[in-house]
Amino acid sequence: MACLDLSGDDDFPVSWARHNVDVLTGEWPRAKALLQQADELTAWLEDAPADHFASLLNVLLADGTVPGPNR
Repeated sequence: MACLDLSGDDDFPVSWARHNVDVLTGEWPRAKALLQQADELTAWLEDAPADHFASLLNVLLADGTVPGPNR
């Protein structure tokens, strides 16, 4: 998603043509929802870092999302 490009590069690679603005405007609700979910995950992890991070790893390792040491 272009509207989540946080690379720090001030040179935005998309011209501000009407079509591009419309595309970015259409992407914004999804981008905003993803940012909200990231904020919620961050707050949850900060609430009890050791316990919640262990829980997160258990979920990720259980479904194969993150390869374990023997994968």
